[in-house]
Amino acid sequence: MVQQRTHFLTIVEMAKSYHLNLYEYLKFLFEQRPSDSMTDEELSKLAPWDENVQQLCNQKCNEMISEA
Repeated sequence: MVQQRTHFLTIVEMAKSYHLNLYEYLKFLFEQRPSDSMTDEELSKLAPWDENVQQLCNQKCNEMISEA
């Protein structure tokens, strides 16, 4: 349980350090469902430093702001 919480908090802090919308990033991860069977390359495409992830999360955040 402690290790799971540590992993979750690490994900949260990494997303924050890359200025990602936390809600959109966590939603993205839950939709992609990372697993042990994924290759390192596949997992790296889910990382907060991946430019596509940054664009996706920031784009959705900007869309939410413009709709408000």
